[in-house]
Amino acid sequence: TFEGVARLDPMRARALEQTGPLVYVESIETGGGQKTWVSGEAVALSPGDRRFVVTIGGVGTRAPDRVTYQYALDGFDETWLDPTTDREATFTNVSPGEYTFRVRARSADGEWSAPAAVALTVPPYWWETGWARLLGVLALGVAGLLAVRQRDRTLRERAHRLDRLVTERTAALEAEKETVAEQAAQLLTLDEAKSRLFANVSHEFRTPLQLILGPLADVAEGRHGEVPEAVRQQVQ
Repeated sequence: TFEGVARLDPMRARALEQTGPLVYVESIETGGGQKTWVSGEAVALSPGDRRFVVTIGGVGTRAPDRVTYQYALDGFDETWLDPTTDREATFTNVSPGEYTFRVRARSADGEWSAPAAVALTVPPYWWETGWARLLGVLALGVAGLLAVRQRDRTLRERAHRLDRLVTERTAALEAEKETVAEQAAQLLTLDEAKSRLFANVSHEFRTPLQLILGPLADVAEGRHGEVPEAVRQQVQ
């Protein structure tokens, strides 16, 4: 070769193949079309990148078309997925957080490679951050406190209205009671006056009637002399 003599030992190549294919993470493409080439051990996505596709690569010196891959996303799905020849791993509905993507390859002879890994950071929206949630909790607390105070104020006002209504109703009942008592006293006075009137009238009539009835009885009985029958009937 241009660099010198190249020596190939088939037995040594066979031994290298038994260690499994070489596997690596190539790139990460988000739902918005943003593609990031992986050149280190950590990749930070943009807020809202909840769906992304990880492209993996592998090198196998024997039957490369029969190399299969297994991958897992620690923090999202801890288990290895079924082996596949697909070099793309798609994840959807990934919540904000820290994740580690792991991938390994298996050769046609069934030898697994050492896994490759890359750290992924899915940042949250501002309203999904801890301080935003804290502010939300504080806002809910303040709103709850205001609601409780408003409820207490409403209950106090209602209690005051009820007290005032009860006081007014009690005063009205007392006034009606006094009116009824006054009317009863007036009726009693009128009844007593009526009784006195009837007593006085009966007394005033009884005395002159007795003075009239006595002499008329004497005349009818003939004590003052005989009287004609027609006169006696008239006297009676």
